[in-house]
Amino acid sequence: MIGAGMISRGEMALIIAQLGFNAHLLSVDNYSAVIGAIVVTTLCAPFILRAEIKRV
Repeated sequence: MIGAGMISRGEMALIIAQLGFNAHLLSVDNYSAVIGAIVVTTLCAPFILRAEIKRV
């Protein structure tokens, strides 16, 4: 349940992705994929957490 609650901590991942992009460590395609993954996991997190809470 703690892990499901921590999924939505996307702001740190956004900061790391932005730093990598600015340092030219990520291409535009990879940066877009990382941002997409952050958005999807942030949107899915409440549903996963709700299912975990109901399970306990």
